[in-house]
Amino acid sequence: MALMPSIGEAPTGHWVTDGMPFYLLDASDGLNGDPVLGVLTVQVGADPAATGSTQSAALYAQPNPVAAYNGAEYATTTLTWNPGTPRMVEVHVNSPDGPLFARTYGPGTAATGPWVADGMVFYLVDVSQGAPITLATTTMKVYHY
Repeated sequence: MALMPSIGEAPTGHWVTDGMPFYLLDASDGLNGDPVLGVLTVQVGADPAATGSTQSAALYAQPNPVAAYNGAEYATTTLTWNPGTPRMVEVHVNSPDGPLFARTYGPGTAATGPWVADGMVFYLVDVSQGAPITLATTTMKVYHY
């Protein structure tokens, strides 16, 4: 286990596999309660330099975790996504075929309303070929203050 400052990075080595999740944990309280701040699911692909392809797909929320103040049940965040290669994509809420949040050709960004709940998952879905394919996900962590 690597102990990192609030911002940092660490190389993984060659043991990472496609679909492997990495969890960001809040260890300040000894991992009590629900220490999961976020989850990143790795997508392993061909070396872009060797194939001439572009980057892997990405979807993230900023901020994440997000704070809900004064007893509010929900919070607001901004989602940013990049499908890696130009294609029609959609962002769905809580499942790949859940409520549609956004639809773009290529990268995009959009703010949510005050309806983001703890544990909510956003899915970046490739809809360019007819059959939807999930490219990336991000899971929200909401703290209530």
